[in-house]
Amino acid sequence: MEFSFKKQRNNIILSIFFSVLISFICYLINNCPYPYWDTLDKYSKLEFLLRNLVGNQNDTKDVIFINVAYDKQIAECTYDAISHGQIAVTDRNKLIRFLNVAKKCNYKFIFLDIRFEDNVYTPQDTILSTLIKQMPRLMFSEHSDIITDSLYVSEKAAINDYFTTITSTNFTRYQFLQDDKESAPLRLYLALNPDAKPIKKYGILYTCGGNLCQNSPFMSFPEDFKSTYEGTGAANYFHLGSDLLDPETTEEDIQSELDGKIIILGDFVSDLHDTYAGLQPGSYLVYLAYKELVKGEHLLAWPFIILMSLVYFFISWFIINNKSLWDFLPRINQIKSKILLFIFNLMGYTTILSIITILMYLLFRATYNIFFPTLFFSILCTIKSYKKTL
Repeated sequence: MEFSFKKQRNNIILSIFFSVLISFICYLINNCPYPYWDTLDKYSKLEFLLRNLVGNQNDTKDVIFINVAYDKQIAECTYDAISHGQIAVTDRNKLIRFLNVAKKCNYKFIFLDIRFEDNVYTPQDTILSTLIKQMPRLMFSEHSDIITDSLYVSEKAAINDYFTTITSTNFTRYQFLQDDKESAPLRLYLALNPDAKPIKKYGILYTCGGNLCQNSPFMSFPEDFKSTYEGTGAANYFHLGSDLLDPETTEEDIQSELDGKIIILGDFVSDLHDTYAGLQPGSYLVYLAYKELVKGEHLLAWPFIILMSLVYFFISWFIINNKSLWDFLPRINQIKSKILLFIFNLMGYTTILSIITILMYLLFRATYNIFFPTLFFSILCTIKSYKKTL
């Protein structure tokens, strides 16, 4: 095809418009906390490949995980406004003992991934809630669908919700700003990094330090938490009661483990979420989301934006000029069925964009959804093919 800028001016303008439109819609899709149309297989395989080629990509030397799954007590609860019963909650006495030791050491931050629900009562709640409010650099989980006990309501509470759908129950994204509230990972990031900039929302756009960013980026899992330490003889978490609060463990022993660390207490046995890397503890997901912020992986790199815009531009321009990926295969050009042609076009651009997603992930650790671009280009091809037959 002989190129003439004068003849191609309108096609170029239209291709630029399509490129900007696709890029903008893809940005909006990638800010959605729900895993609509997320493709998991290629990222799982890429992470597996990276782990085996370059080793573990996640440094956990700054954190200590503490399991409270086996530390329970019975609490009185009220349900249906008038009915009373009993439920199991995290042992308040053990939490009090642990926090009294922790406040004497030089910890970085404490995150209690523990619910303190309304209408659930133990005799120790007054003491525990007071201790939590007094301790610096500490927060606990709250959830949009659970009312927090009034004893614990304070600035120490951090929203910590995950989102899935009926058709896609895998955890794939973490939303940093949730209902305009700073989530637990974002709170942790801002507290531990003095130069860190908050994520700000401007309508449907999100920025961080003046840079365009994603509020709900696709999460990568550099390792399977449960298998991280297999064969090393080391545990990936401590048990609160049987390890740290064992009578033979001294305060000095505990403090030596806690000094200089991010301390995350949670249920590492029952609170598991399905991911492409297998079942992962919810408390670990919070830490991974924090690491995404530390590495700046929520920021959109301009080279990535420009390269993807160019990809969309050239594909659009190619289609507008009635050129198809299948033009070099005459047998396919002989097909008259518009439905079959649509399917072939869908397959062609899906393949191209899938290859590009792999390259972009390796270059920028950037992920994006190819569902809309593929659908858009396939529809555009079908429209152009229909016009040719008129």
